[in-house]
Amino acid sequence: MLGQPRIMIIDDSQTIRTEAARYLGTEFNVMTCEDGLDAIGRIARFAPALILLDIVMPKLNGYETLSIIRLNPAFKKTPIFMMSGKGGVFDIAQGRVLGFDGYITKPFKSEDLLKLVQTGLQAAQSREAEAEADAQTVTSV
Repeated sequence: MLGQPRIMIIDDSQTIRTEAARYLGTEFNVMTCEDGLDAIGRIARFAPALILLDIVMPKLNGYETLSIIRLNPAFKKTPIFMMSGKGGVFDIAQGRVLGFDGYITKPFKSEDLLKLVQTGLQAAQSREAEAEADAQTVTSV
């Protein structure tokens, strides 16, 4: 598991957490959390490279959890994807406005989840490389 990208799965459904962890566990270091409060308490120590976040949960819903995570400068650019049984245009648009990087509709297929995570991690690496190149350009001028 050492060296594998860390993925945090936040969902109140034990079935979703178990299946998503099973789908991703061979390629990634996966941590599951049963709700937003559980995730907030564990996120700094785990330092995920990508987060999969359910919307409808007790205690803190996904939108509230997202807002709290984004307050931490360490996670401002971490890709966070909405997992929801709601796949409507309004829900997806609301998620984008609030800061989600994308979404996957539940139930999902293992290959769709894996593709979403891989694409999200690649996009994050590209943004990071561009930011480093821009920083080097500014310092050399």
